[in-house]
Amino acid sequence: MNEALLIKQLLTHIANAQFCADAVILDMNLKGGAKDKFNRIKNYLIGAEREISLSLSPQHSQTIREEVMQNWESLSFHNINYMVMAMDDDQRRMVEEYCSQIITNNDTTTSS
Repeated sequence: MNEALLIKQLLTHIANAQFCADAVILDMNLKGGAKDKFNRIKNYLIGAEREISLSLSPQHSQTIREEVMQNWESLSFHNINYMVMAMDDDQRRMVEEYCSQIITNNDTTTSS
């Protein structure tokens, strides 16, 4: 994997974690200390995102941020993760093999 893809993946996971923290607060109707704890987690994630962005060039950071903030992509990864978590080990292996085939076929198609 290239560096930009790994950073994008990391930032997408951070964005999804923030979404999950918000969902826990709302779905569980958290109040007081419990809500504060999840808000602190969200603030930690925001700080981690900021630190990662500061380690990149401004142009690179902006490009990745724009891609990550496309809501459809972040939600798509989130939904795929939920579906994969519901699978057993054999099903996950099948999905992994299928994805590998898609990537391999795409690599051979684009390099031709």
